[in-house]
Amino acid sequence: MDVIFFLSMIVAIVVSIIFALKKKWTHVGFGIAAIILSFIGIGFAAPAPSSTPAPKPTSVVQKQSKIEVEQVQVKSVVAFSTTNKDDTTLAQGTTKTTQEGVNGERTITYEVTYKDGQEQSRKQLSDTVTTVPIDKIVLAGTYVAPSPTLTQTLSPAPPQTQQGIVVKKSSTEICHAPGTTYYDRTTIFTPYSSIDACLASGGRLPLR
Repeated sequence: MDVIFFLSMIVAIVVSIIFALKKKWTHVGFGIAAIILSFIGIGFAAPAPSSTPAPKPTSVVQKQSKIEVEQVQVKSVVAFSTTNKDDTTLAQGTTKTTQEGVNGERTITYEVTYKDGQEQSRKQLSDTVTTVPIDKIVLAGTYVAPSPTLTQTLSPAPPQTQQGIVVKKSSTEICHAPGTTYYDRTTIFTPYSSIDACLASGGRLPLR
């Protein structure tokens, strides 16, 4: 009887374990086997459940910001000016460039602060004209030529004498009486009432 009972217990244990394994009831199967074995006087320790290791604490490393300071120069163009001057030797309305203009250069220096490669601030340190511009000089003519005029010498009206004779004293101090060769050709003259009056004023008789 004892042998039969023992074998039946062994079969019951194996069946329980197989059944538990199929149903994934491992702990239940081993529990039933432990009860049966303890009942028949055989000790059996069920396997301890597997334990999941606790996660290790992670440390957070803070990245230090990179600060950089450097000087930056910015150059710009300084435009030249144009100076106009009057010139009396040039005709009015005309111009003449005596000096071409040249642009100058300005340099501005900044102190720039960068954080992780990004510009954060900018402070101006200096502003200098490194190259002075050269002015352009243009002469403007003011000369106006006088317009030609016809100069006419108007002789005074000859005085009338009782006899109506007028003697012409030319610019060459020659007294021309009416009827002489150059009387009619003489247009610039001083009139006299007689040859004697013309001669008395310093005139002289024509050669012919």
